[in-house]
Amino acid sequence: QNLEFCKKVLLVVFLTTLFQVASGWNIHTYNSSNFFDEFTFFTADDRTLGYVNYVSRQEAERGGLINTRNNKVYIGADYTNVASGRGRNAIRITSNKAFNSGIFVLSLEHMPTGCGTWPAYWLSDWPNWPINGEVDIIEGVNRNAIDKTTLHSTEGCLQNDVPNSSFTG
Repeated sequence: QNLEFCKKVLLVVFLTTLFQVASGWNIHTYNSSNFFDEFTFFTADDRTLGYVNYVSRQEAERGGLINTRNNKVYIGADYTNVASGRGRNAIRITSNKAFNSGIFVLSLEHMPTGCGTWPAYWLSDWPNWPINGEVDIIEGVNRNAIDKTTLHSTEGCLQNDVPNSSFTG
């Protein structure tokens, strides 16, 4: 009986999503033909004081940190040079387009792990953070093998209904 209820709920969510797309929702796709044109490269110092040097698009292309070969988007960190100065060369990008709502889908072939890595996929109103919140969909730090959702907000906003279990993909 519970399974039947869940199936009905999923069907309603699916049909509602189809209706919303058909009734005027815009579908915006990022792919290898437009990806790096749709984002701004952050190059300032890291707010969390990490040992990282965020580089521009031009520096990233020259250093082999980004490319769009084989119809795929590649973003990586410098793993060949010894870090110095501000830290290891890396990429941090922000979408040029702001969204008030939506369904966000990310398809990954590989996400790095290991000492010093911090691959992340966040939704945030950065200029008004944390007042308008931040949802960390993916945030893999160092050698973590498990991803957990994180909700950053102001006092009083809770995530108590989220199951206390691990999500591994």
